[in-house]
Amino acid sequence: MLSSFKPSDFSYTILEITESNIIYIVETASERNKASKSVVIKYDVESKDLENLKKKFISSVEKHINDGFDDLSTQRLAKDGLALYNFLFKDSLSNPLDKEFVNRMFNCSDPSAPGRITIKSKSFIFDYQFLNNSKNSPNFLGNRFIISKQFQEIDHPESSVNGVPSFAYLAKAGLKNFKKIELEKLKSLNKKRIISLIDDLNKKQDVFDSLEAIDQYDVMHLACHIDRSEDEDNPLSWHLDFGKSRTVECLHLQNLKNLRSKVIFLNACRGGHISPSSRLSFSSYLCKKLISSLISADFDLPDRFAAEFAAEFWSFVFSHNRRLDLALFYSSRVFFKEGNWAGLHYSIFGNEKL
Repeated sequence: MLSSFKPSDFSYTILEITESNIIYIVETASERNKASKSVVIKYDVESKDLENLKKKFISSVEKHINDGFDDLSTQRLAKDGLALYNFLFKDSLSNPLDKEFVNRMFNCSDPSAPGRITIKSKSFIFDYQFLNNSKNSPNFLGNRFIISKQFQEIDHPESSVNGVPSFAYLAKAGLKNFKKIELEKLKSLNKKRIISLIDDLNKKQDVFDSLEAIDQYDVMHLACHIDRSEDEDNPLSWHLDFGKSRTVECLHLQNLKNLRSKVIFLNACRGGHISPSSRLSFSSYLCKKLISSLISADFDLPDRFAAEFAAEFWSFVFSHNRRLDLALFYSSRVFFKEGNWAGLHYSIFGNEKL
């Protein structure tokens, strides 16, 4: 009986091998249910049907954000998530054993005991967190599973934290929501001596000097906008905009010498439309610097929501044994209760613990 299983009874690895157009999904059972199985999905990456589904799906994701995460846009996103689910799993659902596997992955539901999904890929073709198998209501995979991502061929070192983590905070001038919500949360954690916070970097005139100082710390929290006017498709030409002509090229960010083992929360919003592949390229550039973990949004999100989400995230990190992946899951659920699924637009790359 499916109802006798919890998501936490199983963990999954989704391995996308784009060169041969194959997705492997491997199930690892808990000690209670010792078994493992894999489902293999083959797809034509140049299939017009698949390309159209992806475009429609991405359009729904963007409309979901632009419409303020209202019920109608959520239902539209759920419908397109169902279409993508049916496309990916159509062959598996015709095989009784594979169908049992897929049903277990999508139908077990207990948010108090979430399962885990690790996605390993070079290009992360699908937003699995929004796959949905319900015709009547959103049943997004990200509502029941902690999802983390790992770039293939990048081996992230553990974080540099030893004891109380040192935090460097740098925010765009004029972002009152970030100052009021994000920074106040970090100051509260600092007052309780849970973290050691430095935020006077915002006073430096040269933002690159600030960033050079930042990489002396365990955690870099950057709250800014993205200016990609020079070349939208080349992430290294983008600028992180910290206001009042305080911008830094992403290429310069790459030149920081001491990013190894750092944890970076990049809360960069309102950059206009940025293609998922370009945003992903930027994430991969940072990960190749052998940082420990990167937390960032897959799409542009409203400033106020981004600030509120970050505040919830850091609260959960330090109430859940410094688990970044658990914090991402539970902070998303705070907004789920209000009918807001925007937390699923955040991803964690690399290590899952601070």
